[in-house]
Amino acid sequence: MRTILIIVVIVVIVIFLMGFLRRGR
Repeated sequence: MRTILIIVVIVVIVIFLMGFLRRGR
């Protein structure tokens, strides 16, 4: 079930990066 945790972490990082890029621009 570690795969689920890894997927969740990746999704959170992607959302955080997208939000950071939107704030930057």
